[in-house]
Amino acid sequence: MRSRPGDQAPVRHAALLLLIAGACALPAAADPAPSGGEAHTDVRRELLSEFRFAPAPADPAPVPTFLSASATPRAAPSEAAGPDVVTLAPFTVREMVRMETLHADILQEKKAAQTSMVLSRLGIALHVAPVGPVAFYAATIFYIPFAAGFAISW
Repeated sequence: MRSRPGDQAPVRHAALLLLIAGACALPAAADPAPSGGEAHTDVRRELLSEFRFAPAPADPAPVPTFLSASATPRAAPSEAAGPDVVTLAPFTVREMVRMETLHADILQEKKAAQTSMVLSRLGIALHVAPVGPVAFYAATIFYIPFAAGFAISW
């Protein structure tokens, strides 16, 4: 490509050459000399030396007695334990909420919310507008009112 008198091609080529030369010179200038700078370290080797893998013990630790369901009750603490120790009477848990029951309740609430959303999008609802002690209401199906009225509360 030939350059014309008003063309900027030689300037562009010179700028490109300077950019490439600067990019090549940057990594060489950024690397410190092995004798004059900080010594490079092997990060992986340092991490492995600091945090060694320790396998789990062959015999698991015994379960504390307060967590075990088949634990025998402990002996009453002596008075030497201090005034901060409170001894409770033994008790039996009679009702337990199971996760299945909780999950079923959550699913039921989710289904009710979906049904409510569908009904509201279809315009099936009871609309109430309270005005002081009087409440006006209208029941709609597909956004068409089929029952309306008012109620007084005192």
